[in-house]
This record gives sequence, structure tokens and C-alpha cells, in this order.
Amino acid sequence: MSTEKIDDFLTVKTLSEYIKLSPSHIYALVNKKIIPFKKIGTNLLFERETIDKWLVLRKKNNKKVLHEFLTVKKLSLWIKLSESHIYALVNKKKIPYIKLGGKVLFDTEKIKNWIDEQSN
Repeated sequence: MSTEKIDDFLTVKTLSEYIKLSPSHIYALVNKKIIPFKKIGTNLLFERETIDKWLVLRKKNNKKVLHEFLTVKKLSLWIKLSESHIYALVNKKKIPYIKLGGKVLFDTEKIKNWIDEQSN
């Protein structure tokens, strides 16, 4: 989180206003690991960009939108890297990813750009 700006994150209160859900509803989503979040100490933080993507997935909730994101397994098959290597890249924040409900997903467009950057 050190390289990210504080404005990129929302608290429960600001997220509640942003997505028009009550704080108690947000806590319920967190407890069920349905909404992507980061826990820093006792504070819950929500990355604005990740929430925006989560809202798109949640709102449209159709196969077309879901296919724009890859699981670790599918990414592994596509780019010919082991799943453990991909998880290592995620842990080092060396590859673009999002977490939705505790699941690591990869935006295909961002991965294509990332691959191009690795080739240079």
C-alpha cells in the first residue's frame, strides 16, 4: 500500500456513500468475502478501482463480462507459467490482478499490456 495514494482507497463509510449500501450491508459482504477489501490493522479499506470492477461484474453478472477476467489456472495455461510462479508474481505485485471475494483474477487487457511490457 506504500506506493498507492490514500485517495485510491475508501473506508466503510465512504464506500457506503459511494455504492449506496448501508455500512452493515458492507460488513456482511466483507464477512462473506463477497466484496474485495484490504485489512490494515483493524481498518477495512476498499481500493476504488477494484470496487469499480467488482460493481461491473456484480451488475452485469453475465458470462461475457466474467470471461474478461482469468483465474490463476486459466492464466497459467495461457501464458505458460506455473500457478505457483503466478502467485509469486501476485505476492510481489509484479503482475496486474484484482481480488474478488478472496479470489485472484486477472483482467485480460491488463495482462496483454503486461506481456507487451515484459517483452520490451
